[in-house]
Amino acid sequence: MKILKQITIVFLLCWLGEVISALLPFAFPGSIVAMLLLLGCLSTSLLRIEDVSGFAGFLLANMAFFFIPAGVSILDSFGAIQNDLLPILAVIVLSTLITAAVTGGSILLITKLQKRGSAR
Repeated sequence: MKILKQITIVFLLCWLGEVISALLPFAFPGSIVAMLLLLGCLSTSLLRIEDVSGFAGFLLANMAFFFIPAGVSILDSFGAIQNDLLPILAVIVLSTLITAAVTGGSILLITKLQKRGSAR
């Protein structure tokens, strides 16, 4: 029964995210709204991590399964993208390197700020 409660909470937040996204006057992904709602609920102690951890762990453990449809779509559309394959791969590699550099820089900055804050 506990897992059913967790699934209900996650799906309710996903549904609310989609509803809020549809009501916004600009395009914004409902999944991002749902994650922000979850963050807000966890930050304000409206939800405890135990309220969603079981189902969230299951989703994380099976994350690769959710990439299968995207991979099949790419293979299905290969004829349309084969002429632009090199630029697409260049963008993928470049964006991955930029993301890694920004993430590393953010971690270094946060670590320095935390050390400076704990020294006070």
